[in-house]
Amino acid sequence: MKALELLRQEADQRRVYRAEMDIVDTITPLVDYFGQKYPDTDWRSCCEVISDQGGKWPYDLAVRHMIRWGKADARVIEDAFQISLPPFIHELYSQIEEAVFIWRNVVRLMPPEEVVAWERENREWEDKEGQPVRLVRFMKSRRLSGDIAIRRSVCDDQWRMYYVSVDDDSDYDEERLDQYTLAEDLDSWLQYMMANDGAFSSSEYHQAQAARLIKRIA
Repeated sequence: MKALELLRQEADQRRVYRAEMDIVDTITPLVDYFGQKYPDTDWRSCCEVISDQGGKWPYDLAVRHMIRWGKADARVIEDAFQISLPPFIHELYSQIEEAVFIWRNVVRLMPPEEVVAWERENREWEDKEGQPVRLVRFMKSRRLSGDIAIRRSVCDDQWRMYYVSVDDDSDYDEERLDQYTLAEDLDSWLQYMMANDGAFSSSEYHQAQAARLIKRIA
């Protein structure tokens, strides 16, 4: 997967953003969480305020991705829901256990066990327990009110990348899916994210949300 090679090159890259919102409060709890779970790495440099106006906005923030390289077992998800995941999900988890990708948007890749727990929780809320699983949320958006998921189409049986807002559930009508499509696969979507500094897609909404109140300056 080319995107994973690019992520390795970008992993230690320090980027500076000017923020007019308190995005630090979004990232800091994740830094603390990673610090407790993986104490062999100092994650504090992944989010540093480097200039401010005496506590007022805007302020400048230096960030790096938080990636725990290693092997996780995506079969945990398959076994839990009796499904076969696409190869790109297995390849992702064969190299990354979990991660927080920090661009203009902040996206957290959950480990497989948490993916299962989160999907079950959503299905319970939606009263979809016991129904076939065609959608699996595996990344949480920390700036938008939604998740990144893969969804298996009832039309051609293919898994694709989707954005799932809080207003949608795991079996919304097939004819409505096009407006939520992010990419045909994970590799192309991650490459798009890197090229567009965190915008989820080319849609006007996702472009506007990525640019809202934060911009890269270095």
